[in-house]
Amino acid sequence: MEKVRQGVGLVGAEPREEKGFAVGWVKSAVLAIGRRQLELEALENQMDTEIQAVKAGYSKRLGTLQETIRRGAELLEQDVRAGRKGLFKRAAKSLRCLFGRIGFRAVPGSVSLAKGTSEDEAVRLLQARGLGHLVRKRLEVNKAAVQSGLAASEVDEETLHRCGLTFKSPGERFFYELDRAEIEKQG
Repeated sequence: MEKVRQGVGLVGAEPREEKGFAVGWVKSAVLAIGRRQLELEALENQMDTEIQAVKAGYSKRLGTLQETIRRGAELLEQDVRAGRKGLFKRAAKSLRCLFGRIGFRAVPGSVSLAKGTSEDEAVRLLQARGLGHLVRKRLEVNKAAVQSGLAASEVDEETLHRCGLTFKSPGERFFYELDRAEIEKQG
C-alpha cells in the first residue's frame, strides 16, 4: 500500500482511520490523483499531436504509393483479361509467376445498401412491396423485461443462470470527480 501512496504522490499522508476519517487526507488524495490525471491528459495530448504530425509527414508519400499500386493493378488486370486465353492453359484460373501468382477467383454475389439508403428505409421498402421474407427478424433478450420479471418474482436468479444470464443487484460504486480549475490553481 505504501508503494501505491508513493506512486500517487501521497508519501507521508496519514492513512485512513477506523473512526474520525481524516478529511485532510481525502483532500490531499483527490488533489494528488487530479494532478496525475492532468499530467496523463497532457502527455496523451502531446502523444496525439506527435502521432498526427508523423502521419501528416507520411501522408503524401503513402497516398502516392497507394495510387501507383492501384493503377498498376488495374493495368495488370486489363492486360491479363485481354490475353487470358493465351496465359491460362485449359481450365486453369491462375498462373504462378517468378514474383507471385495472378489469376481469377470466383466471387459470390453480394447485396449492399445503395448510397443514400439507410437500413431502416430498405427494410420498410421491402416490407411495403410484400417482400418481408427478405428481412431478418432479430431475437434478443429484453433486459428491462427480465429485471421487471425478477422484481415481480416471475423468474428467479437461478432460472436466469440456467438460461445463460446473470443478474447484478443494484448497489453503489465508488467514484471521484476532479475540479480541474482548483487542481490547476494548486499547481
